[in-house]
Amino acid sequence: MSHLKDKILDAAFTLAVECGYRGIRRDMIAERAGVAGGTVNLHWREMEYLKSAIMLRAIDEEQLDILAAGMAEGDSTAMKAPKALKVRALQTLL
Repeated sequence: MSHLKDKILDAAFTLAVECGYRGIRRDMIAERAGVAGGTVNLHWREMEYLKSAIMLRAIDEEQLDILAAGMAEGDSTAMKAPKALKVRALQTLL
């Protein structure tokens, strides 16, 4: 992965942690990463791909709030998380 693509993913993940997975938008990500909106588009052609990368990181880092939000949205990557992790994520909603 390129340095700039990583920087965009880092910004997107930080926003997901701070603001919630559901609320992140391309313009917010671009601003946080310090790049133009077109740069986000260049490196992440579809928001779906970027959200999938965010979710993979959330699973890897056990960010349960992000995982729970992804599951609530029916995110296919979130749904593939290990069962025990999904259970823990859902418990954060109670």
